[in-house]
Amino acid sequence: IKPKKNDPKQPEIISPEQVAELLRVAAGDFPEGAVPYLALSVFAAIRPQEMKRLSSQSNLRNLVNIDTGIITLPAHVAKGRRIRNIKMRPTLRAYLEAYPEPPRLIDSQLRRLKKQLSFKIPHDGLRHTGITGIYMEHRSFGDTALETGNSERIIRDHYLGFWTDAQAEKFWAIKP
Repeated sequence: IKPKKNDPKQPEIISPEQVAELLRVAAGDFPEGAVPYLALSVFAAIRPQEMKRLSSQSNLRNLVNIDTGIITLPAHVAKGRRIRNIKMRPTLRAYLEAYPEPPRLIDSQLRRLKKQLSFKIPHDGLRHTGITGIYMEHRSFGDTALETGNSERIIRDHYLGFWTDAQAEKFWAIKP
């Protein structure tokens, strides 16, 4: 039997330790909105283009609602052009409460931030890392797909088996 070739489409993720480093560096010498921007990107698994559109919304406090614990991506913000609701988990809530300023991070600031890290962030690595953490919490392809704006097949084929339970616990235990 011939072995299958490696799937070049497998998403790359970063470790919980690298997520903690990213947020620690962002909290240092970067504009106030950098930490909430990155926390939403990774802990809510929001796509980079969706984050840019979301952060420019005038009703941002209603869309990223700490009181209800729901992040709402309106149809004009979400990639699939359908409204998407994302659960705000305790880790993300802690970051948004510790850094209450609006999420903002322009491309030049992100490039400067990346140069200060001890690792390279893969393409869409923050989102892929977040999806991995969300899947490990749900243990459901369907629930993870609905929350992250993917299909069940994509979740099953691309995110199953990336992390152990211990890695997922470390990810959700990151605090500001």
